[in-house]
Amino acid sequence: RTIKEISTYTKKTADFLENWNLLDVAFQNNTAEAEKFVNTLSEMYGLDESWGYRTVGLFKQLANAMGLTDEVGTKLSKTLTQLAIDTSSLYNIDIEDTVSILQSGLAGQTKPVRRLGGDITQTTFSPC
Repeated sequence: RTIKEISTYTKKTADFLENWNLLDVAFQNNTAEAEKFVNTLSEMYGLDESWGYRTVGLFKQLANAMGLTDEVGTKLSKTLTQLAIDTSSLYNIDIEDTVSILQSGLAGQTKPVRRLGGDITQTTFSPC
């Protein structure tokens, strides 16, 4: 039993460090704002900080890949993280599934977003 607990603790520590590293790389060593945001989410919703670092970092990494400015990318990553929490609660689905759906939407995949009743097809965004 003790070995299993040590193994679990070691894995959680490694996961935390990997998630922190993702955040650090995505925010190019300028993590203060993201850290404050994740800490606030953790206090408000009782969410694991490691999850918050990973999620904010993933969305920021996507924003960076899309060529968004640092300011816009940071705002997008925070907004999508909050949206993941709210959507997960609203539709009573796993928060990791929600994050995956939002990532798919950013990548232009329409089918996962439809699962939540959204439509991100070209027709939807075209002017009338």
